[in-house]
Amino acid sequence: MTNEREMLSDSVGRLLAEQADPETVRGAEGVGFLPELWEMVAGSGLHTIAIAEEHGGGGGSIGDAHAVLWQVGRNASPIPVSETGLLGGWALTEAGLALPDGIVTVVADNAAGGVRAERDGSGVKLSGTAQRVAWASQSERVVVLVDVDGETLVVAAPTTELTCGGEVTLAGEPRETVGFDGVAVDADHVATAPATVSHDDLLLRGALTRVTMMGGAMERAAELGERYTGERHQFGRPISKFQAVQQHLVAVREEANRTQMVGNAALLAIEEGRSATFEIAAAKVVAGESTRVLARRAHQLHGAIGVTFEYDLQLFTRRLNAWRDEYGTTRYWATRVSDIVADVGSSQVWPLITRSIAS
Repeated sequence: MTNEREMLSDSVGRLLAEQADPETVRGAEGVGFLPELWEMVAGSGLHTIAIAEEHGGGGGSIGDAHAVLWQVGRNASPIPVSETGLLGGWALTEAGLALPDGIVTVVADNAAGGVRAERDGSGVKLSGTAQRVAWASQSERVVVLVDVDGETLVVAAPTTELTCGGEVTLAGEPRETVGFDGVAVDADHVATAPATVSHDDLLLRGALTRVTMMGGAMERAAELGERYTGERHQFGRPISKFQAVQQHLVAVREEANRTQMVGNAALLAIEEGRSATFEIAAAKVVAGESTRVLARRAHQLHGAIGVTFEYDLQLFTRRLNAWRDEYGTTRYWATRVSDIVADVGSSQVWPLITRSIAS
């Protein structure tokens, strides 16, 4: 991470920590959203930092956006930063559509056609249902990629015309069932998807947002374990001095660092202009497996207090377990990794694995 990006991440971290401490996040569990925090983040333009200035964004890089997103994960901030900027905002502006002033969300995976479209004059009419749409009720527009007559379209449907069902994740964040019942979308909010925007592109970008957020949450879980075991004493010394406890501490820190490393490798591939499909797929697998190990070890370090609502650890481990299944499960991405490896052939497996490390 460059010095400028570290400064950005640190400043965002301070903002989120000051405006939405763990107690405030716990208080938002019923809704899964902090509107005051969102207004502050959106007012500073942090949610669209990677969108070009001519489209209403900050003109930064995707790495800058992920530096912000890492802090969202590290602070368990229930706000739709990834959906509004890196996913929905990206799809809209790449297709030449206007970026709304309010929150934007996306239908995560519509390749199978859960939401269907038909031509309606110069616009389209949508029908069908989308599952687990993040923060749909709080959004101004829901962005969905639809296939019509062999062409993929980017459509920004107004949420005022949709039905949104109230569902939440294990972490208490809204992931709603959205009904598109003959919703007409005018031509100003419909565009042909460019070559850079496809169903798979959206899925890959979404997967990487979750890897980054998980990396931030893992960092915080590791810090909580280190602090707790340093403060808790048994037999006249901190329990962090006992070898069995140290083994847990090392394992938790290893998994946090591993997830951040693979996420950074994927970002590096993108910033260098290379296809990052393998790196993102591998990162999502690593993050999913690391969650399984880290969550168990972190809670073992804390004992019974770690599962109480009043203690902070569960804010992060619940999010880790929710985020690891979004934008493709660990099993799905493991299959993608194996398919890529099989396609390149045995002689290219090692270069494939090491290319981002070499860079």
